Amino acid sequence: MTDLARLVAMRLTHDLAGPIGAIATAVELLDGGDPEVRELISDGAAAAVASLRLHRFILAPPEDAGPARRLLAAWIATRDGLLLDWQADVLDSATAAIVIGLAMCAGEAAPKGGLLDVSDGGVTLTAATIRLDPDVAAALDGAPVVIPRAALAGLLHAAAAAAGLAITVARGDDRLRLGYQGIVLPR
Repeated sequence: MTDLARLVAMRLTHDLAGPIGAIATAVELLDGGDPEVRELISDGAAAAVASLRLHRFILAPPEDAGPARRLLAAWIATRDGLLLDWQADVLDSATAAIVIGLAMCAGEAAPKGGLLDVSDGGVTLTAATIRLDPDVAAALDGAPVVIPRAALAGLLHAAAAAAGLAITVARGDDRLRLGYQGIVLPR
């Protein structure tokens, strides 16, 4: 991703998170009306804010990686049937950004929910149904990004390469492992 594209994406995530958060707060303050409609608006706004905050963390990792777990937990809380088991030790912010990005990719591959285990080496999804988009898998491996859904995967591949890491993808019937490992960079 070019520096300009990264800056534009960071600005958009920042500019959209505030108004969407305000919508969620306003819906909570409304009296009367259909409770199902209020819940639908509130849930949608919460999901959008959680996603934007994760993307902002991934695009511009802060000095402190501390919020990574909380931000990922907030995003997972908006996904039906998806549970989080965070076993990772303290990660530096660049690695934390890669890990939560991999967690987002894995979570999006679980349309019916599942268990997302986050460890020091990456993310393991255990679910009855796993649908990792082939373009996402290819972008994680360094192929050109050809659809918007694969944009995060392409960004993660570039961030991992810049950190001297390679992303690994391993699949089974009910398991998906998105990990990372150190690589020897050419001189």
